[in-house]
Formats: sequence, structure tokens, C-alpha cells
Amino acid sequence: MKHKHADMIIAKANNMDLVAFIKTNDDGVWRLSLPHGSLPSFRKDNEHFLCQPQHKGACWHWLNGGDVDVFDHCDTDEWSSIAKDYRWEELHPLMIKVSDIRIKPRKEVRWIAYNKINGNVYGAYKSLVDCETCWPALPAYEIEVEV
Repeated sequence: MKHKHADMIIAKANNMDLVAFIKTNDDGVWRLSLPHGSLPSFRKDNEHFLCQPQHKGACWHWLNGGDVDVFDHCDTDEWSSIAKDYRWEELHPLMIKVSDIRIKPRKEVRWIAYNKINGNVYGAYKSLVDCETCWPALPAYEIEVEV
């Protein structure tokens, strides 16, 4: 019978530059498996995932529940989310060297004060109270920013 992680074992052995992640049953959190360039144990009772070194940060974020985008150069020329299907395969976007991958930007609310007389904008405060405390004579406006 084929080992549960046979394809990953072969891929890692063929390319020791690949980054290996492991999720044990202890706490269910994805972690770096071993120092770069080492061959993990690939135990059957653990989950494993491999990615290209340039995608390490995005992969780690994605494995632990974060949103990650891949740029589609062929069809749409747009960013699209990588599905939350954690099954590893050699053609996964995080395994392709030339993939453009990013952690999906989040939008958050900020507050600014605007001086209509001279056109100056002040701050990017996290709360209306903070904005009005700093600039009580100016009107405050809610904006969305990518973080």
C-alpha cells in the first residue's frame, strides 16, 4: 500500500528547497516542519504541506486560515482567492515558482479630519473619538483602507 504522503516525500526528496509544514493532532496549528533543507519524517498521523520558498509566508498564513490570492495571467488578469482545500498536489499554486501569490489585503475603517479651507487631511485614526479629540474643530470622515 502507498504511503499517505508518498507524493510529498518524493517531491521534497527531489527538491530540498521546498518548505515543509506540519500540523499535528496536538493543537491543530500549522508550523514549519524542520529547518530549511531537512527532510521531514512525514508521519501518517500528521498533516503535511509543501510550498515553494518564495511563497512561505503566504502559505503559512493560508494554512492557518488566512486568505491568499493568486494572479491569473492566462484568463482573467485578476487576483482570485486560493480555495480552502488543503490537499497538497504538485500543481498547487503554492508549488509553482512563477505564481504571483499575495496575502489578501483586508479593509478596515479609519477616520480622517479634513480642513476645507486649505485642503489638508489629518490622521488615519482607528476611532472617531480619537480623530475628534485631535481635531475638534474639523469635520471627521470615515474611510476604508487596505491593511
